[in-house]
Amino acid sequence: MEASMPRQRKPARIELEKARYRDGKLHQSAVWVIRDGSTKRSTGCSPDDVAGAQEALRVYLGEQHAKLKPEKGAPASEVMIADALRLYWERKGDGPKAVANPTELAGRIRKLLEFWGTMTAAEIRDITCEEYAEKRGSQSAARRELQDLKAAIRLHTRRGFLREYVAITLPEKEEARVDWLTRSEVAKLLRYCWTAREIQKGAPTQKRHLRHLIPYILTGVYTGSRSARIYQASFDYDETRPHVDLDEGIYYRKPAVEKATKKRAGAVRIPDRLLAHMTRWRRDHYRLDQKGNYVMGPPARFLVEYRGRPVNPRKAMSNALVAVFGPAHPFVAHTMRHTCATWMLKDKVSVNDVAAYLSMTREMVEWVYGHHHPDSHRAAGNAFQKSRHGSPTVSRRFEGQKGV
Repeated sequence: MEASMPRQRKPARIELEKARYRDGKLHQSAVWVIRDGSTKRSTGCSPDDVAGAQEALRVYLGEQHAKLKPEKGAPASEVMIADALRLYWERKGDGPKAVANPTELAGRIRKLLEFWGTMTAAEIRDITCEEYAEKRGSQSAARRELQDLKAAIRLHTRRGFLREYVAITLPEKEEARVDWLTRSEVAKLLRYCWTAREIQKGAPTQKRHLRHLIPYILTGVYTGSRSARIYQASFDYDETRPHVDLDEGIYYRKPAVEKATKKRAGAVRIPDRLLAHMTRWRRDHYRLDQKGNYVMGPPARFLVEYRGRPVNPRKAMSNALVAVFGPAHPFVAHTMRHTCATWMLKDKVSVNDVAAYLSMTREMVEWVYGHHHPDSHRAAGNAFQKSRHGSPTVSRRFEGQKGV
């Protein structure tokens, strides 16, 4: 009698578990579950949510795969991109060589996994990189995320887990946006933020819901600081936040615990006019009471504060820009930094001083904003005034010569 062959184990899958009743009452609703050998895990998805159950299975398979150690010297067709990104996160996300902002890195890795998570390194080609950029809808975002993918594949290769060279094609670098606001446009925007009222049930209320944007706008225009450096700033010293030191008149744009990166954020002396504004924002902090009246509250803790906490004003800023300049306006939150740089260059501040003030390199200032400086290319243009180039005398020298 032949020995019976062992039953082959089925792969992980989703199954619909029927509803259970006790004494005629519903005890447990029908739900999709994940079956993997003797393991059973509920997805929490109802019978109608098949897509949600399939996504839960995909996450489960990813978790199980992550527990496996990658093999040394594997070909590209056997190396999962998810493994390379996981190793990269372990090194750069929460490891000894972590990046300055792990939260942003985690967000970029999530975007990469949505597209590349089930692919192998062999599927990284020009066409798939182009498809990724098209799906992301933003060349700059796709370029930054593909740079992370490139670094992850390179790290995987250095560790010996990938034996082949894999090329990653990056989208072309977009030209920097240099839209900026005039002084009258800034005044118009500030006036709207000061007077705007929140609308509820079709009627305006007493809530001035955009006044917290005023510190954000003025700080951006006066210091040229990046968006996050402004709305995360605190008047009270906190090593995890940028610090506005009103006593010394210094704006420390980089938190004490933050590691230095290519995007520098050096301390800057607060201009006297802005310092007066900041002192008043800190001291004269009004809040809305239960009757809808503005009353003096405790001193503000944060530079951009809404209902007692720091907030990212990006959405409110976007709505204000649309209300003031129309839906087709070219401005973004970063426009305040562009405005600061442009105003300084137009006022003949040297490129070196502008670079130091904005924590940029001189090359970056010249590349993005240099054409705004009144002296831009003046030396080259003056050559035609001070030399004989293009003068009638020089031109007549060639008259009558054959071929001229």
